[in-house]
Amino acid sequence: MGKETRYRIESRKRAGSETVCHYLVREFRVDKKRYTATKYLGSGERPGASETAEYIRKYAALLEQRAEKRFVEQRVASFSYKYLSLSSAAALESLRYQYQMMHEVLSVDEAAWYEREFEHHYVHGTTAVEGNTLSFSDTVSLLEHDVVPRDKSLREIYEVRNFREVAKFRNSHAGRVDFAFIRHLHKLIMANILEEPGKFRVSDGFVISGCDFQLTPALLIEDELSALIEQYYEQLASGANPFECAVLFHYYFESIHPFTDGNGRVGREVLNYLLMKSGYPRFLVLGEKRGEYLSALRMGNRDDFSGMVEAFCSMMLEQRAAAVKANMEEGLRVLREGKARYVSEKREGVRKFF
Repeated sequence: MGKETRYRIESRKRAGSETVCHYLVREFRVDKKRYTATKYLGSGERPGASETAEYIRKYAALLEQRAEKRFVEQRVASFSYKYLSLSSAAALESLRYQYQMMHEVLSVDEAAWYEREFEHHYVHGTTAVEGNTLSFSDTVSLLEHDVVPRDKSLREIYEVRNFREVAKFRNSHAGRVDFAFIRHLHKLIMANILEEPGKFRVSDGFVISGCDFQLTPALLIEDELSALIEQYYEQLASGANPFECAVLFHYYFESIHPFTDGNGRVGREVLNYLLMKSGYPRFLVLGEKRGEYLSALRMGNRDDFSGMVEAFCSMMLEQRAAAVKANMEEGLRVLREGKARYVSEKREGVRKFF
């Protein structure tokens, strides 16, 4: 629903009476089903344009609260759960709703600025987790202006620069996760770093620091990865919670470890693609949060999948919830007041995302 028609007046006769009642209505959808949140305004003459604008200013926040509550209730009830508590599931669905609404009520420029800023932090984080030493400002300068930092290795420069092509591919891909998608991500991420990027490993002589279990033998990589992909889509089709499925996919992908190098960066890209396809915000791993992220994955090594999924949920909410809500509310405030902002003001109104 466009911003101009987000709220409307709906008039209908009261049951068993000729009295016409007026309601302020907010229409929304939950998984393609239509729902409405309403506020009774009274009877008599239908409100005019100025009255309607006043009702929107007065009651829009209430309608948004009612819409979000209904959305979360419907979404939580529509899935089966193995690992997430219902309270965590509700918090994630609230975040999903607010993230969607944020993009509806922010201007195109504001939303693009927000996502671009997130991309900068994401690239800096996902490379820093693997030991890249470029600062955040170096990362932004390299991604946005191709300014190469001094005293850094070519490998570190390519580790960051390659994500410009990764972003283009990720944002243009609309299909399922499959071998071709995973291999192409690796090819882009590890371009100019490995001799044969995109190729699954063919040997088993690898040791991962902090990993206390044996990786999938090279001969079984394709079989296990194929089974993992099939299982993911089967679970989604059966009604399993998408966030649980995405986190479990990420854990098992890292356990398979299909490439000689770059598995973490590819795995986080796949995780975020799965989250995006399910309507959730992308997951961010900052360099200083490396220990928290790896500790969560190690819970899977101990078969503590509930602890692992809950840990990922907590990290996601900590990263995104407060800022997404603040940005959504700012966009709604401007929408309610019917005021326009200049581009320079838009950037000031959009908060950071963690």
